[in-house]
Amino acid sequence: MTIEERREIEKKEVKKYLEYFKNNKYEENNKEAISLLLNTLTKVFKLELDNMELGLKFNEEKPYDIENNDIGLYFLSQGYNEKEAKRFGDNRRQVGGFVCDFEGKPHIDLDINYLLEGLKVEDEDIRLENAQHILFSLLHEMRHYKQYLMTRYCISSREAMTFSKDYAVNCFINKFYENNYKDSAIENDANESASKLFQEILGEDDFFSQANTLYKSKFNTSKYRYSALDENGKPINVIGYKEEITDHLVEFLVCKEKIKNIFDIAPILLKEYNEDFTRKTTSEVISNMKSELNFLSRIDFLEEDKKQKLIRDSKEMYYDIIFRTFECITEEEYDKVIREFGENEIIELIEEMIDSFEERREMQLDLINKMFRIRTKTGNIIPVEFASGKSYKELLIDSEQEKYQLEDFYYGKEDFLYVIKDCICRDMDIDEQNR
Repeated sequence: MTIEERREIEKKEVKKYLEYFKNNKYEENNKEAISLLLNTLTKVFKLELDNMELGLKFNEEKPYDIENNDIGLYFLSQGYNEKEAKRFGDNRRQVGGFVCDFEGKPHIDLDINYLLEGLKVEDEDIRLENAQHILFSLLHEMRHYKQYLMTRYCISSREAMTFSKDYAVNCFINKFYENNYKDSAIENDANESASKLFQEILGEDDFFSQANTLYKSKFNTSKYRYSALDENGKPINVIGYKEEITDHLVEFLVCKEKIKNIFDIAPILLKEYNEDFTRKTTSEVISNMKSELNFLSRIDFLEEDKKQKLIRDSKEMYYDIIFRTFECITEEEYDKVIREFGENEIIELIEEMIDSFEERREMQLDLINKMFRIRTKTGNIIPVEFASGKSYKELLIDSEQEKYQLEDFYYGKEDFLYVIKDCICRDMDIDEQNR
């Protein structure tokens, strides 16, 4: 069965489900209603798993069968035993409704009791909205599962590395997830993905189209915060762009704390760190990138556009890792990199990194502008987390400040790379003069 054929089945199932709850109020012990709801959710879940085309096992008749399914689907009010959840012990980690286990299999928890409340009201429009919300919640949690798979399959991309670091800090930094929920990269990505899938199933919708842009902008430009101690031992709040914060905290978890399970939950981190909890050197990272790009370029079973996307994604991820190694490179390592790869190759690499950072900067500035336009549109209806209640002027000031901070962030990166490039060029000139 093709993805298009599965999508048609989904559309029929979802439309039948939405039509039912638009016309019927949910009542306790209504077997027809609960059966329709659960059957729709499990069928959509199965179809979306199949659309991933990874051969994942899932039995619609036994969605909770964690022994035989690759992922379980639990409806918390439908005979789910809390003792079953506790069997995971210290190996269990939860992000929202998605639960992963270092040594076992992941599963999704949907709190049906909570979700059903919205189907009991008299207003059919509110019932329909809540029926949509239940489906949206399922698609949102499924995206968490896809994020999890991306970190475990170790396919190189900035996206996968972002997810891996988010999962790492959420699992091992106390209250980090709760304190950064609205700005969380994995949450905003899951919302954007659910909005897109919702439109693929039910057709284009202004609300979800705008939501896509807002969640995408939030994913790319959000800031995180955490509590720390300053040099005098005084508590302070640290705030920075998500990659600044997660890079720093993951470095702490790996190199300082040496967290035993961190590579179990996010094995893609081994592209940046070693199993002995040390950071890979600049020369190691560049060598690994070249080997990976060489391997990808020789793949002959993929369409050219898909292969080129893998190559671009891999480069983008490695540019970030290489930049971080540049920030703490020693003179000895610098000399080794130049000897091993040559000045011209490193200069070319630096120029590619600068171009990449410039492209990201412009893309993110454009998203900030789009977010501002959506949030200030007259009569606009947007997801509640973006409805701040601020005036046009206040939103404009926020937007301009955000753009200034973003430009400053990326110009700092680009200027740093120009300094390294200038040093290499100067050394080349000195060598030429000595000859």
